[in-house]
Amino acid sequence: MSEDRDLLHTTWKDTLHYRKDLLSPENVLDYFSNSPFYDRTCNNQKLKDQGLGIEALQSMTGFEYVLDSHSDGIFVIMKRERLSKVRYENIALYYIVDGSIYQAPDIQSTVEARLNRALYYYRKTADLLNQGWTFSLPAGRERVKFQPEPASSDPTLIDILFRNGQYDPEYSERPNTDKEVIQLIQTLRYPIQALMEGR
Repeated sequence: MSEDRDLLHTTWKDTLHYRKDLLSPENVLDYFSNSPFYDRTCNNQKLKDQGLGIEALQSMTGFEYVLDSHSDGIFVIMKRERLSKVRYENIALYYIVDGSIYQAPDIQSTVEARLNRALYYYRKTADLLNQGWTFSLPAGRERVKFQPEPASSDPTLIDILFRNGQYDPEYSERPNTDKEVIQLIQTLRYPIQALMEGR
């Protein structure tokens, strides 16, 4: 199982031999057998070496790969341990999309990822809350008042274009404004006026 978990972030595609129209339920396990996800000690490989068909898997015990489902070019392959003819235990799940093979994450990996994400946001929130407090021996724990950053006194493009909600071409002639912005405003004067007047 730990070997399977090491491949969670692995993707594999055989770019030399893959053609979308040739991948089918009959040959998808052969395609899968070339990937790093495939265990060469599995029952499928033993049958392949002996020249036997996949039907003989039911009479064997051990690890095997079977096509679980498929639709519209998406194939799901199950790795499982066969315990008897009718009993087996699922080990891992792989899916093939457009020739690329991925391993589906197991429950433990999914829960770990969700808990790590929740813990990250918890720590970030705690750090943010702690920034609002200071500690000194005589006073103990005290709340710090946040001071907003002073606003910039430089005019913005919105300030240049509009004054009191109306377009004002003379306002753009004020000092400390960029000449390129003024030229742009003068070029766009009529389209902006038309837009403001609803024409």
